[in-house]
Amino acid sequence: MSLCLVFEVMTNQQKSKDLSLNPISVFGLTLLMALALGWSSFNYGGTKVAVSQDGDCLEIMPSDAALQPDQLKQLDDQKEASRQDIHRSLGRPYCSLPKVTIRFQTITEREVYVTSQNNRVILAYENNRFIGYSFLPQRPIHGSQVELELGPWMGVQSGEHISGRPVIAGLGEISLKSSEEVYAPANGRVETDFVFISGGTLSPSREDCLLFSSALFPTYITQLCGLKNRYPGSVQQNNGIGATNGQLNVALLSWRQDGGRGRKWMFVSPSPDFLKGFFRP
Repeated sequence: MSLCLVFEVMTNQQKSKDLSLNPISVFGLTLLMALALGWSSFNYGGTKVAVSQDGDCLEIMPSDAALQPDQLKQLDDQKEASRQDIHRSLGRPYCSLPKVTIRFQTITEREVYVTSQNNRVILAYENNRFIGYSFLPQRPIHGSQVELELGPWMGVQSGEHISGRPVIAGLGEISLKSSEEVYAPANGRVETDFVFISGGTLSPSREDCLLFSSALFPTYITQLCGLKNRYPGSVQQNNGIGATNGQLNVALLSWRQDGGRGRKWMFVSPSPDFLKGFFRP
Protein backbone atom coordinates (compact mmCIF):
# COMPACT_ATOMS: atom_id res chain seq x y z
CA MET A 1 0.00 0.00 0.00
CA SER A 2 1.42 3.34 -0.94
CA LEU A 3 1.92 6.01 1.68
CA CYS A 4 0.21 9.34 1.10
CA LEU A 5 1.50 12.56 2.60
CA VAL A 6 -0.77 15.59 2.80
CA PHE A 7 0.42 19.19 2.40
CA GLU A 8 -1.82 22.08 3.43
CA VAL A 9 -1.32 25.50 1.85
CA MET A 10 -2.73 28.79 3.08
CA THR A 11 -3.54 31.94 1.16
CA ASN A 12 -1.89 35.30 1.09
CA GLN A 13 -4.88 36.51 3.12
CA GLN A 14 -4.13 33.87 5.72
CA LYS A 15 -0.47 34.76 5.57
CA SER A 16 -1.21 38.36 6.51
CA LYS A 17 -2.86 37.11 9.69
CA ASP A 18 0.21 35.33 10.92
CA LEU A 19 3.72 35.70 9.51
CA SER A 20 5.44 34.14 12.50
CA LEU A 21 7.93 31.43 11.65
CA ASN A 22 7.67 28.30 13.71
CA PRO A 23 9.48 24.97 13.81
CA ILE A 24 8.56 22.20 11.55
CA SER A 25 6.30 19.57 13.05
CA VAL A 26 6.86 15.83 13.15
CA PHE A 27 4.52 15.56 10.18
CA GLY A 28 6.46 18.19 8.29
CA LEU A 29 9.67 16.41 9.11
CA THR A 30 8.28 13.16 7.72
CA LEU A 31 7.39 14.96 4.55
CA LEU A 32 10.72 16.64 4.19
CA MET A 33 12.54 13.43 4.94
CA ALA A 34 10.50 11.77 2.23
CA LEU A 35 11.35 14.44 -0.30
CA ALA A 36 14.84 15.62 0.51
CA LEU A 37 18.14 13.74 0.18
CA GLY A 38 21.55 14.99 1.21
CA TRP A 39 25.04 13.66 1.59
CA SER A 40 27.54 14.43 4.34
CA SER A 41 31.19 13.69 4.99
CA PHE A 42 32.62 15.04 8.24
CA ASN A 43 36.19 15.01 9.45
CA TYR A 44 36.49 15.86 13.13
CA GLY A 45 40.24 16.18 12.95
CA GLY A 46 40.41 18.61 10.04
CA THR A 47 39.79 22.31 9.57
CA LYS A 48 37.00 21.94 7.02
CA VAL A 49 33.82 19.88 7.13
CA ALA A 50 32.13 19.10 3.82
CA VAL A 51 28.38 18.78 4.37
CA SER A 52 27.64 18.50 0.67
CA GLN A 53 28.96 19.71 -2.65
CA ASP A 54 27.39 23.12 -2.16
CA GLY A 55 27.80 23.71 1.55
CA ASP A 56 31.01 23.64 3.57
CA CYS A 57 31.17 24.49 7.23
CA LEU A 58 32.49 27.99 7.80
CA GLU A 59 33.25 27.69 11.49
CA ILE A 60 33.91 24.44 13.29
CA MET A 61 33.15 24.23 17.01
CA PRO A 62 34.12 20.67 18.04
CA SER A 63 32.12 19.26 20.91
CA ASP A 64 31.83 15.86 22.52
CA ALA A 65 28.11 16.40 23.04
CA ALA A 66 25.65 14.70 20.68
CA LEU A 67 21.96 15.37 20.26
CA GLN A 68 19.68 12.81 21.86
CA PRO A 69 16.23 11.84 20.47
CA ASP A 70 14.45 13.62 23.31
CA GLN A 71 16.31 16.83 22.48
CA LEU A 72 15.18 16.64 18.86
CA LYS A 73 11.62 16.07 20.02
CA GLN A 74 11.86 19.28 22.04
CA LEU A 75 12.57 21.19 18.84
CA ASP A 76 9.11 20.31 17.57
CA ASP A 77 7.61 22.09 20.56
CA GLN A 78 9.67 25.27 20.21
CA LYS A 79 7.69 28.31 19.04
CA GLU A 80 9.59 31.29 17.67
CA ALA A 81 12.62 30.27 19.69
CA SER A 82 15.64 32.49 19.27
CA ARG A 83 18.99 31.09 18.27
CA GLN A 84 20.24 31.83 21.78
CA ASP A 85 17.37 29.81 23.27
CA ILE A 86 18.20 26.88 20.98
CA HIS A 87 21.87 27.04 21.97
CA ARG A 88 20.94 27.04 25.64
CA SER A 89 18.76 23.98 25.05
CA LEU A 90 21.00 21.98 22.70
CA GLY A 91 24.45 23.39 23.30
CA ARG A 92 26.74 24.82 20.67
CA PRO A 93 26.45 23.48 17.10
CA TYR A 94 29.22 21.49 15.52
CA CYS A 95 29.59 24.01 12.72
CA SER A 96 27.80 26.67 10.69
CA LEU A 97 26.97 26.73 6.97
CA PRO A 98 27.04 29.70 4.59
CA LYS A 99 24.09 32.06 4.76
CA VAL A 100 21.58 31.71 1.91
CA THR A 101 18.64 33.74 0.61
CA ILE A 102 15.82 31.37 -0.30
CA ARG A 103 12.89 33.64 0.39
CA PHE A 104 12.81 37.20 -0.98
CA GLN A 105 14.65 39.70 1.23
CA THR A 106 15.22 37.08 3.92
CA ILE A 107 18.53 35.57 5.03
CA THR A 108 18.47 31.95 6.16
CA GLU A 109 21.25 30.91 8.54
CA ARG A 110 22.07 27.25 9.11
CA GLU A 111 23.92 25.31 11.78
CA VAL A 112 24.96 21.65 11.92
CA TYR A 113 24.55 19.37 14.92
CA VAL A 114 25.56 15.70 15.30
CA THR A 115 23.13 13.13 16.72
CA SER A 116 23.93 10.19 18.97
CA GLN A 117 23.49 7.98 15.87
CA ASN A 118 26.18 10.04 14.11
CA ASN A 119 23.66 11.63 11.74
CA ARG A 120 23.80 15.31 10.95
CA VAL A 121 20.96 17.73 11.68
CA ILE A 122 20.71 21.11 9.96
CA LEU A 123 18.89 23.77 11.96
CA ALA A 124 17.66 26.86 10.10
CA TYR A 125 17.01 30.37 11.38
CA GLU A 126 15.46 33.47 9.85
CA ASN A 127 15.51 36.84 11.60
CA ASN A 128 17.27 35.05 14.48
CA ARG A 129 14.25 32.76 14.91
CA PHE A 130 14.26 28.98 14.57
CA ILE A 131 12.17 27.83 11.59
CA GLY A 132 12.89 24.10 11.34
CA TYR A 133 15.44 21.38 10.76
CA SER A 134 16.30 18.47 8.46
CA PHE A 135 18.46 15.36 8.57
CA LEU A 136 21.54 14.30 6.63
CA PRO A 137 21.50 11.82 5.07
CA GLN A 138 17.85 11.53 4.18
CA ARG A 139 16.08 8.71 2.37
CA PRO A 140 12.94 9.09 0.28
CA ILE A 141 9.89 6.95 0.93
CA HIS A 142 9.66 4.81 -2.17
CA GLY A 143 6.35 3.97 -3.77
CA SER A 144 4.55 6.93 -2.23
CA GLN A 145 2.42 9.57 -3.87
CA VAL A 146 2.67 13.04 -2.44
CA GLU A 147 -0.62 14.86 -1.94
CA LEU A 148 -0.75 18.64 -1.70
CA GLU A 149 -3.92 19.92 -0.12
CA LEU A 150 -4.87 23.32 -1.52
CA GLY A 151 -7.70 25.46 -0.25
CA PRO A 152 -10.48 26.58 -2.62
CA TRP A 153 -8.83 29.99 -2.71
CA MET A 154 -6.25 28.64 -5.13
CA GLY A 155 -8.78 28.95 -7.94
CA VAL A 156 -7.37 28.96 -11.46
CA GLN A 157 -3.83 27.68 -11.90
CA SER A 158 -1.40 27.41 -14.78
CA GLY A 159 -2.15 24.57 -17.16
CA GLU A 160 -5.91 24.99 -16.91
CA HIS A 161 -8.10 26.37 -19.69
CA ILE A 162 -10.78 29.04 -19.69
CA SER A 163 -13.02 29.00 -22.77
CA GLY A 164 -10.27 27.14 -24.60
CA ARG A 165 -7.61 29.66 -23.60
CA PRO A 166 -4.65 28.22 -21.64
CA VAL A 167 -3.75 29.75 -18.28
CA ILE A 168 0.01 30.35 -18.23
CA ALA A 169 0.42 31.42 -14.59
CA GLY A 170 -1.56 31.28 -11.35
CA LEU A 171 -1.48 32.69 -7.84
CA GLY A 172 1.90 32.32 -6.16
CA GLU A 173 3.81 31.51 -9.36
CA ILE A 174 6.66 33.35 -11.06
CA SER A 175 6.86 32.87 -14.84
CA LEU A 176 10.17 32.98 -16.70
CA LYS A 177 10.79 32.77 -20.42
CA SER A 178 13.11 29.81 -20.76
CA SER A 179 13.94 27.11 -23.30
CA GLU A 180 16.82 25.31 -21.65
CA GLU A 181 17.86 22.75 -19.09
CA VAL A 182 17.20 23.46 -15.40
CA TYR A 183 19.53 22.20 -12.69
CA ALA A 184 19.46 21.27 -9.02
CA PRO A 185 20.70 24.20 -6.89
CA ALA A 186 21.79 21.69 -4.22
CA ASN A 187 21.85 17.97 -3.51
CA GLY A 188 18.23 16.98 -3.14
CA ARG A 189 15.23 15.11 -4.43
CA VAL A 190 12.89 15.48 -7.42
CA GLU A 191 9.32 14.20 -7.24
CA THR A 192 6.99 14.00 -10.24
CA ASP A 193 4.18 11.89 -8.74
CA PHE A 194 2.07 14.22 -6.63
CA VAL A 195 -1.59 15.17 -6.38
CA PHE A 196 -3.32 18.46 -5.62
CA ILE A 197 -6.41 18.46 -3.41
CA SER A 198 -8.73 21.45 -3.70
CA GLY A 199 -12.27 21.65 -2.43
CA GLY A 200 -12.41 17.89 -1.99
CA THR A 201 -11.34 17.34 -5.61
CA LEU A 202 -8.20 15.42 -6.56
CA SER A 203 -6.16 16.89 -9.40
CA PRO A 204 -3.15 14.81 -10.46
CA SER A 205 0.03 16.74 -11.07
CA ARG A 206 0.57 17.80 -14.64
CA GLU A 207 3.09 16.03 -16.78
CA ASP A 208 5.18 19.20 -17.01
CA CYS A 209 5.62 19.78 -13.23
CA LEU A 210 7.98 18.58 -10.52
CA LEU A 211 8.79 19.23 -6.87
CA PHE A 212 12.37 19.90 -5.77
CA SER A 213 13.55 19.80 -2.17
CA SER A 214 16.86 19.65 -0.36
CA ALA A 215 17.86 18.95 3.23
CA LEU A 216 20.09 22.01 2.91
CA PHE A 217 16.96 24.17 2.64
CA PRO A 218 14.89 23.10 5.67
CA THR A 219 11.15 23.94 5.53
CA TYR A 220 11.19 24.84 1.81
CA ILE A 221 9.93 23.05 -1.31
CA THR A 222 9.97 24.36 -4.89
CA GLN A 223 7.47 23.53 -7.62
CA LEU A 224 8.58 23.88 -11.24
CA CYS A 225 6.13 23.67 -14.15
CA GLY A 226 6.50 24.07 -17.90
CA LEU A 227 8.98 21.23 -18.37
CA LYS A 228 9.12 18.98 -21.41
CA ASN A 229 11.49 16.59 -19.64
CA ARG A 230 11.67 15.70 -15.94
CA TYR A 231 14.23 13.56 -14.12
CA PRO A 232 12.76 12.23 -10.84
CA GLY A 233 14.76 10.76 -8.00
CA SER A 234 17.81 11.74 -6.02
CA VAL A 235 19.93 14.43 -7.63
CA GLN A 236 23.25 16.10 -6.97
CA GLN A 237 23.95 19.79 -7.20
CA ASN A 238 24.30 21.14 -10.77
CA ASN A 239 22.82 17.98 -12.30
CA GLY A 240 19.85 18.40 -14.62
CA ILE A 241 16.35 17.96 -13.20
CA GLY A 242 14.37 18.85 -16.34
CA ALA A 243 14.19 20.91 -19.52
CA THR A 244 11.89 23.84 -20.11
CA ASN A 245 9.54 24.24 -23.05
CA GLY A 246 9.57 28.00 -23.56
CA GLN A 247 8.22 29.09 -20.17
CA LEU A 248 9.02 28.04 -16.62
CA ASN A 249 6.58 28.63 -13.75
CA VAL A 250 8.18 28.57 -10.30
CA ALA A 251 6.41 28.48 -6.92
CA LEU A 252 8.18 28.39 -3.54
CA LEU A 253 6.39 26.85 -0.56
CA SER A 254 7.35 27.29 3.09
CA TRP A 255 6.18 25.27 6.10
CA ARG A 256 4.71 27.76 8.59
CA GLN A 257 2.35 28.19 11.48
CA ASP A 258 -1.23 29.03 10.50
CA GLY A 259 -2.31 30.78 13.67
CA GLY A 260 -3.63 28.19 16.07
CA ARG A 261 -4.54 25.79 13.28
CA GLY A 262 -1.20 24.05 13.07
CA ARG A 263 1.51 24.25 10.43
CA LYS A 264 0.80 24.43 6.73
CA TRP A 265 2.56 24.92 3.43
CA MET A 266 2.09 28.41 2.04
CA PHE A 267 3.38 30.25 -0.99
CA VAL A 268 6.16 32.78 -0.44
CA SER A 269 8.22 34.86 -2.86
CA PRO A 270 11.54 33.25 -3.84
CA SER A 271 14.69 35.33 -3.90
CA PRO A 272 16.38 36.05 -7.25
CA ASP A 273 19.57 34.41 -5.98
CA PHE A 274 17.70 31.21 -5.17
CA LEU A 275 16.07 31.14 -8.62
CA LYS A 276 19.46 31.63 -10.28
CA GLY A 277 20.56 28.32 -8.79
CA PHE A 278 18.25 26.45 -11.20
CA PHE A 279 20.10 27.82 -14.25
CA ARG A 280 23.61 27.77 -15.62
CA PRO A 281 25.27 31.22 -15.86
